[in-house]
Amino acid sequence: MIVKAFESKVISFMKEQKMVRPGDLVTVGVSGGADSVCLLFLLYRTAADLGIRLQAVHVDHGIRTAAAEDAAFVQGLCEELEIPCTIVRKDVPALAGAWKCTVEDAGRRVRYEAFRAAGGDRIAVAHHLEDQAETQLLHLFRGSSLRGLGGMEPVSGKILRPLLCCSRQEIEAYLNALGRSWREDETNESNAYARNRLRHDVLTVAEDLFPGAAERMSRCAAELRETERFLEELLEQHLEGVVTGSPEEGWALDAGAFAALPAVLRGRLLRRLLESLTPGGRDISGTHISLLSAQCLTGGNGRLDLPFGIRSERSYGTVRIGRGDAAEAAAPPQYDLRQEVLEAASLSSEEMAELSLENFYTKAMDYAKIKQSPLLRTRKTGDYLYIRGADGELHRQSVKDYMINAKIPASCRDRLQLVADGAHCLWLIGFRMSDAVKLGQDTRQVLVLEAVPQA
Repeated sequence: MIVKAFESKVISFMKEQKMVRPGDLVTVGVSGGADSVCLLFLLYRTAADLGIRLQAVHVDHGIRTAAAEDAAFVQGLCEELEIPCTIVRKDVPALAGAWKCTVEDAGRRVRYEAFRAAGGDRIAVAHHLEDQAETQLLHLFRGSSLRGLGGMEPVSGKILRPLLCCSRQEIEAYLNALGRSWREDETNESNAYARNRLRHDVLTVAEDLFPGAAERMSRCAAELRETERFLEELLEQHLEGVVTGSPEEGWALDAGAFAALPAVLRGRLLRRLLESLTPGGRDISGTHISLLSAQCLTGGNGRLDLPFGIRSERSYGTVRIGRGDAAEAAAPPQYDLRQEVLEAASLSSEEMAELSLENFYTKAMDYAKIKQSPLLRTRKTGDYLYIRGADGELHRQSVKDYMINAKIPASCRDRLQLVADGAHCLWLIGFRMSDAVKLGQDTRQVLVLEAVPQA
């Protein structure tokens, strides 16, 4: 009765979550502990009904003295069930040192690398209700987002978790009913690991006070995952006009459009952008999100340095986020300069009027008002130009002040090309020319400058 009820419960859960398809080769991660042995037997006993094939992978982490016995136990079990088995041995403590992460994180990475290397259409792992509750608590105490509080997904890409609907007590009852043994991992009893302390000191008390706590937390996690999916869909509907770019080129965020987003979507968008720039989308905290959000919302210009070499730079209404130089505005185009002097007397009034019209790549100037040979260069301290005011008078303005008023990104200013007559900026290419050299009725010679984009 126990066996049939347990298998029926798990198979119903697998079908509800659409975990497998007929013909799938499922790689089962088997440590030798009760959870993974239970999973192996359950899939073995129901493989024909599900239409799946099985293979197993066992990883020796190089930590426990009994590791060789665990591997032999799993190997023997698979031989009994005629399931192909691969044994992988790694020095996880050494890898943790090399990767600068915890032994737990290194072990997780090694296991999933081994599972994927074995091939197969799906990877089945043996997380259960209490594992889910531990994961939720870890994320809660570490300061997780809504996504983290939703715990582990029953299906995440190729990874399946068929036992998420079952408690550890149900798992052991199933194995006992089958008359099967399992290996005990003494490291599970050590409080050296945060997850173990939560299991021993928090969840045990929670279950004593509120029997069935882990199951209710699992239901809460499912609701939170549904909420997460809804908010992600809602965010997609609001992205147009807010952000452009890619992880490779960097992201450009319109600060005004960002501020108009519902508050619940703003942090979500920033987290998505930052995680797209990090290896595996890890190590982005609420603090980083808050700092970036403040930069987007409070105005002013400035730069923010974040983990993994990510940099965000705000210039007026745009916040650029990327790795290194990708956070800077795109480099302005570079030009070659062509010059020609025309006699005004040889030009018709229509031709003179046409030369006076605004043109992006060509400017016509009164040659007599230019003192030196025009030079193509970038800005220097002391550069200036003249702008005619509403009073009809020419007013001198520094190129620096003009660039600020024109809201030219700070990262572009030193790279913009201009045509200079000494310190007099005749033409800031792409923006404006100095009003002091515009054509007039008394112009005798016309200097025509053409900025030719470089290939």
